[in-house]
Amino acid sequence: MTITGLSPQPTLSFSETSTSPYTYTANFTLTASNTYTDGAIGFSIEASDTVSSTKVTTPNKVTATQSVLTGPFNLDNTSPSITSAVQLVM
Repeated sequence: MTITGLSPQPTLSFSETSTSPYTYTANFTLTASNTYTDGAIGFSIEASDTVSSTKVTTPNKVTATQSVLTGPFNLDNTSPSITSAVQLVM
């Protein structure tokens, strides 16, 4: 998985979330340091299978889907502003 639009690049961690079919999840965390540039964030997913046996000569069919990434995704470092005030009296 490649992420574009972020510098520095976050560290990705991958975990297997299902074995039928094999499904993997990628996670990353952005720090709250406000050092990332505003703008679009892009994702691309690649997948492959490697044959590591002399008895199996054909790799498995591999598909990569981005169906859960239904962006667009943008980063906005605008500081929040208070637009109204409410008082709660008990």
